[in-house]
Formats: sequence, C-alpha cells, structure tokens
Amino acid sequence: PDLRAKVSECTLDVKDAAALYRAFAEIFKAGKAMPPSVGMLKIAATETYQRVCTVLAQLMSEWGRIVGGHPQSAGVDGATMLLTSLPSSIYGGSNEIQRNVIAKAVLHLPD
Repeated sequence: PDLRAKVSECTLDVKDAAALYRAFAEIFKAGKAMPPSVGMLKIAATETYQRVCTVLAQLMSEWGRIVGGHPQSAGVDGATMLLTSLPSSIYGGSNEIQRNVIAKAVLHLPD
C-alpha cells in the first residue's frame, strides 16, 4: 500500500509538471519574455524526476541493477536512473538558487 501511494503521488507530480510545462510553453509561443517564475519549472521537473526514479528503484528492488535480467524489468536500469537523477537539481542553477530567485523576484521577499 505504501509503494502504491508513492506511485500515485508520482503520477500526480508528473501531471502537475506537465501542466507547468504547458503554461510556460504558452508564454513562449506568444513570444513573451519568460517571467522570473520560470524557475518553478526547473524545480518541479528535477524534483519530480528524482521522486519518480526513487520509486522506480524501489519497485525494481533487487532487479534494479540487472538490465533485462528479469522479464518485468523491460531493460530498465532503475539504480542507474536514480543515481543520474540526483545531480539534476544542481544543473542550470541549483534548486535552492531557483527558490531564492522566485522568493525575491516573484514573491518580493527580503534577503
């Protein structure tokens, strides 16, 4: 039941991230400048990616490192996916920096 709940949460996270992508894509298509809140997209995408990879590795359990070694693994290396997802929150400006930009430029919070 716990793992099923995590899969459901990941499904909702992916849908939320997709909606955010669509919203910023509309701004881009309209030829408008991206607002400072675009950092939310980077945060949502990388954190969703990490959560999905974590749940995938949990689902695969001991089969997570054996590519194609189990019929249900479908050639997915869950452990490698998890490890490569971890630094994604640093690429393009760490999520903490993105949060600071949003706090200052969007929410107008003090330093």
